[in-house]
Amino acid sequence: MLWINTAWALNAIIIGLPLGLWMINRTPQIITLKANPKVVITSAAGDILDVAAVPQTGCLLRILYFVFIGWWFSFLWANVAWFLCAIIIGLPLGLWMLNRLPMATTLYQQ
Repeated sequence: MLWINTAWALNAIIIGLPLGLWMINRTPQIITLKANPKVVITSAAGDILDVAAVPQTGCLLRILYFVFIGWWFSFLWANVAWFLCAIIIGLPLGLWMLNRLPMATTLYQQ
């Protein structure tokens, strides 16, 4: 809870925005200790040809989404997810929501 609300507070002030967004994008790894998945393209012989990134939404759309929706929506989303994790019966849904927190904040796809 402290990590999520610190990240949101950093997003609320312009100076802390880069660190706050970095923290939100890393929240799934902090909560579940799960590595960020990458798409690896290999040849038939097993050689790694390319490490492809997940295609992202356009930068302008992501900025507009964050300014008008993402900053407050992610705060609500994260706190509801934390509450669901705190009650044992809501744990699966809470973890699912925390894994989607970067998407809810800036449309960042993992």
